[in-house]
Amino acid sequence: TPVSCIEAVRPETALQGSDGRLALAVDLSGGTRLMVTVSGHGQTVSTETVRAGQGADLSLTVPNVRPWSCEGPALYRLTLDLLDAAGGTVDRVELEMG
Repeated sequence: TPVSCIEAVRPETALQGSDGRLALAVDLSGGTRLMVTVSGHGQTVSTETVRAGQGADLSLTVPNVRPWSCEGPALYRLTLDLLDAAGGTVDRVELEMG
């Protein structure tokens, strides 16, 4: 049985007015779906689930983002869960970003 895993994550962030835009390129091995969640300040602010395969490209919006600065270092947690056919997590990657 081949090992299912998240091999690489390449995030790019941008401000668009008061919202944050997150573009992700993810290299995968196996799995059937990829669930991406952005959380910050004690709540989930954006989530999306896409089909997995060799990889996935997706973009998410973070409404009313609090940008990181030296005066106010706001951080968000990016969680990627690679799911099997039954919906169970087979691999997880967590990143902090601001």
